[in-house]
Amino acid sequence: MFHVVEVLAVLKQWPAMAGAADKFVKKWPESRLLPQERLYLTDSQLQQGQSTEAAESLRQTREEILGGKYAGEDWVDRVWIVLAEAALEAGNFEEVDAREKELLERSPKSRFLFQMYDVQGRRWKLQPPPDFTKSRDYFSQAIAAPVGQGTETAARCQLQL
Repeated sequence: MFHVVEVLAVLKQWPAMAGAADKFVKKWPESRLLPQERLYLTDSQLQQGQSTEAAESLRQTREEILGGKYAGEDWVDRVWIVLAEAALEAGNFEEVDAREKELLERSPKSRFLFQMYDVQGRRWKLQPPPDFTKSRDYFSQAIAAPVGQGTETAARCQLQL
């Protein structure tokens, strides 16, 4: 079931993915994969315009990570990206900055940083008044990040420039 959720996420079939993730969470509430499923479920909520619910869903996981739970897991930094996306959608630009700062402090070489740069690029473009110089700088960082090259994120950032 976990891999079904992953595949549906890659295909961007958000309602189906949310349903599969919800089934997983209910069927295996003690699974070590549960926090990843919550992350997928939250990403689905965000993609469906439910930014408040997405942020609320991930707060517990974030606190658990900060408390040392899930140490060494490769997915944990993605939590900060989804929280920043939710904050951006809600227009809470200071929260976007706080999530970036927190991610850089806890994981300065995170493989997800290019995604945070994308969020920040959009943030500076949307914020009244917009700061297009900062926006371009962030988009350029996302494009230049080796781990992000060839990704949909990098392509979107390139279009934003």
